[in-house]
Amino acid sequence: MTSVPRMSTVIVTSKIADFNEFISFALLQIGYNLWSIPMGLWVVGESKAMLAHHLATLCVASISCFAKCGFRYYTPYFFGCIEISSVPLTVINFFKGNKEWAAKKNGQFNCLLKNSKIVFAALFLLTRVILWTPQMYDVLRASIMLCSTCTTIFCWLTIGSFSISAMFLTVLQYYWGSLVAKGVWLMFSGRNKKKIH
Repeated sequence: MTSVPRMSTVIVTSKIADFNEFISFALLQIGYNLWSIPMGLWVVGESKAMLAHHLATLCVASISCFAKCGFRYYTPYFFGCIEISSVPLTVINFFKGNKEWAAKKNGQFNCLLKNSKIVFAALFLLTRVILWTPQMYDVLRASIMLCSTCTTIFCWLTIGSFSISAMFLTVLQYYWGSLVAKGVWLMFSGRNKKKIH
């Protein structure tokens, strides 16, 4: 078992070029996003933002997996830890996808649905906004430093696409985080009386 050392104890060159033992996190994300793109396009009908999220994740995961300078120090967090918020989201999506069934079981599952929303909101805001920010700041700082040392167009394009995709993913997390925070505020302020069935 490998543990991840504290961010402040690892030199930037090691964060960029070492930690090959974490490639499996990137491989899992590549597989998941290669599956999610066609499913999102032709089966689920995902939003353009979500499809762009899959493409950006595919980009950063591919660089983490296949490039020598793959920023693999960060992969356990970005490709592993943050996915914990997806667990309660699957419960919420189950209810949304089975509205007739959920309506029949109204009393039994309203509490589960509400608690799933609260747990999702807490985990999303914690992992994808609060803890995300210092991690992403460090990633972007390292990627910009590396990009400034590139001597070939291939290096510049690779690290540039990594940086742009990472920034795009950050903007998405903050946007979705604002929607989650608004939903929490509506839930607890009593302004959201509508039940989701």
